[in-house]
Amino acid sequence: MTPAFRRAAIFGNGYWDDAYAERLRGLLEGGDLLRVAADGGIRLWQRLGYVPHVLLGDFDSLSPEEVGGWEAAGVEVLRYPVAKDKSDLELALDYAAARGAASILLAAVTGSRLDHSLANLFLAARFAAPDVEVTVLTPGGAVYPVVGGAQGPGARRLPARPGDVVALLPVAGPVKGVTTHNLRYALRDADLAWGSTLPISNEPLAGIIGVEVREGRLLVIVEQGDREVAPCASQS
Repeated sequence: MTPAFRRAAIFGNGYWDDAYAERLRGLLEGGDLLRVAADGGIRLWQRLGYVPHVLLGDFDSLSPEEVGGWEAAGVEVLRYPVAKDKSDLELALDYAAARGAASILLAAVTGSRLDHSLANLFLAARFAAPDVEVTVLTPGGAVYPVVGGAQGPGARRLPARPGDVVALLPVAGPVKGVTTHNLRYALRDADLAWGSTLPISNEPLAGIIGVEVREGRLLVIVEQGDREVAPCASQS
């Protein structure tokens, strides 16, 4: 059984290229990082020269020979049927949560399949909590869920630069008590309706922005082009 980890990185079978892979390198240091491959996400781990702790999924994106090779190399392999009630990424998030991860990085989880991309962003929002920080690295930036509720308010400090584009999108219903810092169009204890376009196309005023949420689930999207994005965030 894999021991408990405070941090986890989960690689999916979505879009990535060499530039994307290089952005990941600095985010994977440290022995406290649980490395998880969701099906074809193993290839991104391989590209970066890492052996994951676990490879799981229905393996519709890998050959039996590939899976067997990783298993022979000592990787824990968890096989699931194609006809299952959860996606490979949801199973990977379940796995990371069960190992105690309080900081989870998701990579290569968006791509040409809009249904998969949206579902994976919703999963990021669902698994986030005031005491569980989730970050999604996208080809052009990053997505950061901020969650408040019964466990208390959520807050994150996020990397951004003037010239970037920031959007705050409520998910799973309205979001209450939103306060922002270092954004051109500031919010102060604002309530945002689900589907509102009020908080899109915002602009950072400094290298770190802050977002606080009293109640609800919010996706903070930072579009940064090919500049480096790191989940250097803290929650309260």
